[in-house]
Amino acid sequence: MAKRNWTVSPAIADHYKVVHTDLPILHSKIGDIDFRNITLEKADKLFASGTRYLEKIKPKRINKKPAS
Repeated sequence: MAKRNWTVSPAIADHYKVVHTDLPILHSKIGDIDFRNITLEKADKLFASGTRYLEKIKPKRINKKPAS
Protein backbone atom coordinates (compact mmCIF):
# COMPACT_ATOMS: atom_id res chain seq x y z
CA MET A 1 0.00 0.00 0.00
CA ALA A 2 1.05 3.55 -0.62
CA LYS A 3 2.00 5.84 2.23
CA ARG A 4 -0.90 7.84 3.66
CA ASN A 5 -0.95 11.56 3.03
CA TRP A 6 -3.38 12.19 5.91
CA THR A 7 -3.25 11.94 9.70
CA VAL A 8 -5.51 9.80 11.88
CA SER A 9 -7.72 11.69 14.32
CA PRO A 10 -5.86 12.47 17.56
CA ALA A 11 -8.96 11.23 19.45
CA ILE A 12 -8.26 7.63 18.39
CA ALA A 13 -4.52 7.67 17.69
CA ASP A 14 -3.64 6.09 21.06
CA HIS A 15 -6.49 3.55 20.89
CA TYR A 16 -6.75 2.29 17.30
CA LYS A 17 -4.60 1.79 14.22
CA VAL A 18 -6.20 2.24 10.78
CA VAL A 19 -5.36 -0.75 8.55
CA HIS A 20 -6.25 -2.18 5.11
CA THR A 21 -6.94 1.23 3.56
CA ASP A 22 -5.07 4.29 2.39
CA LEU A 23 -8.24 6.34 2.07
CA PRO A 24 -9.30 8.75 4.84
CA ILE A 25 -13.03 8.09 4.29
CA LEU A 26 -14.78 4.74 4.72
CA HIS A 27 -18.35 3.93 3.73
CA SER A 28 -19.45 1.55 6.52
CA LYS A 29 -22.52 -0.07 8.09
CA ILE A 30 -22.82 2.86 10.50
CA GLY A 31 -22.39 5.55 7.84
CA ASP A 32 -19.51 7.45 6.30
CA ILE A 33 -16.45 7.50 8.55
CA ASP A 34 -13.71 10.09 8.18
CA PHE A 35 -10.64 8.71 9.95
CA ARG A 36 -9.19 12.24 10.09
CA ASN A 37 -12.04 13.48 12.33
CA ILE A 38 -13.52 10.34 13.92
CA THR A 39 -14.42 10.41 17.63
CA LEU A 40 -13.42 7.66 20.03
CA GLU A 41 -17.10 6.80 20.56
CA LYS A 42 -17.66 6.31 16.83
CA ALA A 43 -14.43 4.32 16.48
CA ASP A 44 -15.57 2.04 19.33
CA LYS A 45 -18.90 1.44 17.55
CA LEU A 46 -17.14 0.75 14.26
CA PHE A 47 -14.75 -1.69 15.94
CA ALA A 48 -17.65 -3.43 17.72
CA SER A 49 -19.45 -3.84 14.39
CA GLY A 50 -16.55 -6.03 13.23
CA THR A 51 -14.74 -3.68 10.87
CA ARG A 52 -11.48 -4.85 9.37
CA TYR A 53 -10.20 -1.27 9.14
CA LEU A 54 -9.40 -0.70 12.82
CA GLU A 55 -7.05 -2.62 15.10
CA LYS A 56 -6.88 -1.98 18.83
CA ILE A 57 -3.55 -0.69 20.11
CA LYS A 58 -2.32 -1.99 23.45
CA PRO A 59 -1.94 0.86 25.94
CA LYS A 60 1.62 2.02 26.45
CA ARG A 61 3.04 1.08 29.82
CA ILE A 62 4.51 3.86 31.87
CA ASN A 63 7.35 2.72 34.08
CA LYS A 64 7.31 4.68 37.28
CA LYS A 65 10.35 4.67 39.45
CA PRO A 66 9.65 3.97 43.12
CA ALA A 67 10.02 6.98 45.41
CA SER A 68 13.16 6.84 47.51
